[in-house]
Amino acid sequence: MFTFIEEITDEVLDELVREVEVEVVVAQYKIESDISLETYDFKNPDKYRLFFKQFAEYANEKWKWKSSVDWDFSMFPFREPSDTLKGLYRILKTGSSYGSSLSEAETAIIEEN
Repeated sequence: MFTFIEEITDEVLDELVREVEVEVVVAQYKIESDISLETYDFKNPDKYRLFFKQFAEYANEKWKWKSSVDWDFSMFPFREPSDTLKGLYRILKTGSSYGSSLSEAETAIIEEN
């Protein structure tokens, strides 16, 4: 269902890595799928697990080699997003979490679409 292709990291990710004050290992992937990731229901725990199971099949050994740590991406726990994460998502999607131009209910509608 999903095909993962590691790509050269873009400048934005490289800049973020430079700003972090600890050593990190990052990768950037192109994901090809027979369904749009914009419509894939990551809020469904079974679909979330399927995505990370397939990613694990692709990436576990590669990440072990990169970081000398045993990785198992299929073990990523499903969590409901926090209010902070929801607010950040709304800021990215609408330009503000909510304010004079959009009410909280209006940004929630935009977020859902």
